[in-house]
Amino acid sequence: MLLSPLLFAFSSVIGGVLNSFGRFFVYSLAPILYNLGIICGALYLVPIWGLSGLAWGVVFGAMAHLLVQLPTFIRVGFRPMKIFNLKDPDFRRMIYLMLPVTLGLAATQINFLIDNIIGSTLQEGSIAVFNLANNIAGFPVGLVGISFAVSCFPLLSYAYNHQKHKVFSDSFTKTFNLIVYLMVPAMVFALILRAQIVRILLGAGLFSVTNTIWTSRTLGYFAMGLIAQGLIPFLVRSFYATSNTRTPVKIAFLAVAANIIFSILFTKVFDFKVAGLAISSTIAAFVNLFFLLVCLKERFTFINFNTILLATAKYFVFSIIAGLMIYKGLYWMEPYVDTLTTIGLAIQTGIAALVGVFSYLLLSALFKSSEAERLLNVFNVVFRGGKK
Repeated sequence: MLLSPLLFAFSSVIGGVLNSFGRFFVYSLAPILYNLGIICGALYLVPIWGLSGLAWGVVFGAMAHLLVQLPTFIRVGFRPMKIFNLKDPDFRRMIYLMLPVTLGLAATQINFLIDNIIGSTLQEGSIAVFNLANNIAGFPVGLVGISFAVSCFPLLSYAYNHQKHKVFSDSFTKTFNLIVYLMVPAMVFALILRAQIVRILLGAGLFSVTNTIWTSRTLGYFAMGLIAQGLIPFLVRSFYATSNTRTPVKIAFLAVAANIIFSILFTKVFDFKVAGLAISSTIAAFVNLFFLLVCLKERFTFINFNTILLATAKYFVFSIIAGLMIYKGLYWMEPYVDTLTTIGLAIQTGIAALVGVFSYLLLSALFKSSEAERLLNVFNVVFRGGKK
């Protein structure tokens, strides 16, 4: 498996180049192929090679992660130069900016390690429950928060470096509102449908009723922090676009401290068991979000944060109304399907979710939300593989 970091190193460099050229579609395919490699290893190589087949699946997935990006990388015309000069000013500046970013990534791993250490002191299975709920909650964060953060970063960097404050402000505001437009309903929907989601995805085999209850409870507390988790990658990259990599790191370690304090508080003082770890993670995420916004407001005086807050409040109202429709939809469907079976539960959940999505889109249309139109434009740009 140590072959995979080597492949990822080259793939990350290529992905960075593609991002700088505004080519995001192929870049977004890479992690999908990586996961397909792991799945194929589990299904087809394990029966032949045993446990090592799973490891080779990881390697082949990492290789696919690299190879899928190569044709586009070659087409954009980028060519590496045979230069390695430690005294090069750009190289030295890159190292200077990179070190705080590395520490920031370490903060994320420290949080993860702390949660697992404290989880190991709780009842058996707590770490598994925590990680499963965290992985489910992380899906919309990766799909929306990280995707928009990565795609917007080159434009923010260009606008700031060329002193185009209007372009920076417009791009920041539109991206922020798009993330909020998608993450707020995801937060409300996940909170209401947490039990159904866990039962559909995990409620089979050796996964007991108790495991299902605790995982859905933990997922509910994670869901409350989805809006913060979705915005943090974008806000952090907004700092990076201005070559300020120190401020987000300081705030990240402040959030780590909050996570440690509240993890102990909600697991040892208030006995919330494994759900206490999710509560502390959500509180830490909001601590991170709050201080990022405060620092951004001080640094970017040309951004109208009042407009952003009004849009956020509007989408909270839309999402709550849509969430109530989902709640009603679950009860409307219950007499017509057997919710004791996975298929029946999936039908009930799917129809209720569609009712919620339709309600949210209807409210967006009635109040002429510009984010819905912008979202369609973003998808057009992404799937064309070109620049906006």
